[in-house]
Amino acid sequence: MNRYKEILLSTTSSLEGWKVKDYYGPVSAQIVAGTGIFSDIAASLSDIFGGRSESYRKQLSAINKEVLNGLRREAFDLGANCVIGLRVDHDELSGKGKQMLMVTASGTAVFIQKVDAGDKGVDEMSIPVSADELETEITRSSLLRLARNSELVWNETTWSFVTKHRAFEFVEFLIRRIVSGPVQGEPSDEQTGLRDNAIDFMCSVPRDMAIEHIYPVVIAERTPPRLIYEIISEASLIDLEQVRRILAMPNAAIQKRALRILDGHLPSYTEPDVRLLEKLVAALKTAFAETCSYQKKKKMLSSKSEEFWICEAGHQNHLDDITCQQCGIDRNGFRSDEPKPSSIIPLLMARVKALKTLFPSVMWEK
Repeated sequence: MNRYKEILLSTTSSLEGWKVKDYYGPVSAQIVAGTGIFSDIAASLSDIFGGRSESYRKQLSAINKEVLNGLRREAFDLGANCVIGLRVDHDELSGKGKQMLMVTASGTAVFIQKVDAGDKGVDEMSIPVSADELETEITRSSLLRLARNSELVWNETTWSFVTKHRAFEFVEFLIRRIVSGPVQGEPSDEQTGLRDNAIDFMCSVPRDMAIEHIYPVVIAERTPPRLIYEIISEASLIDLEQVRRILAMPNAAIQKRALRILDGHLPSYTEPDVRLLEKLVAALKTAFAETCSYQKKKKMLSSKSEEFWICEAGHQNHLDDITCQQCGIDRNGFRSDEPKPSSIIPLLMARVKALKTLFPSVMWEK
């Protein structure tokens, strides 16, 4: 088993018979449970009238256990063997028509020793493993083996496990599944509920981890599935630095993907974000040059010539045509259904202006 699970947790500031040798500072861990937990609770209401809802208790118990293990990992990485002053908070979050439960565990990471040096140290102690933990670890190992061999099927059983146990190590394999699509003989994405389950799960994944796995897909040559953009929007995974990287790519088709991302909002804005937005506006103004060409042709029975523009698909258009009359592509290579710099730039400029008002203490350059 993982050594971090041997980290002791205490709600008090001291432990009888032990002394604190080193303080490593505050540690915290958070988990955001997707909408699934609320539907599960609603389905278990009949249990409540008979007393305690067992289904509800198990859901909350699993979430609490996972966030406490996350806190142990944070402390273990610092070199601690105990967390004192433990506190666990539950908060309900809502937005975009969805409800989520955020559980936060916090405390102070310390290294403790027995007052009597001859006694056995806590770092050498072994904490008992429950039967549930054992079965969970066996299932996790089995699913990971299938995932590494590209044999994992994202069915109801898989979703139930990764969601209940916040198994973030499956993020990499989920993204691969989204990009590759279903294999032959596997149920369609609609049948497996891939979209809704993937969005709910990615909303619970730590933001840095989710960004690390999502953006390489956006920058890849292969066109990302629409679900990737939906996850970025629904899970609030917009990262301005990553967007700058996309705009700096030499491929115009990849650069366009930045516009789809910038149409959404960051979870929150800071003063540095304002300057990044200004840089993005400047980059957008120069990133997309015209992809069309121009030709002149003589008019019939006349010595005068008429100029036309030729879209990237090779269709001829009059100069007063905004888009190609045959394929709908404009002079910069954008289709009518694609977000364009002409719509995104004013959007970003409006946000910059408003944010500068909301950060009045900063001396902004004119």
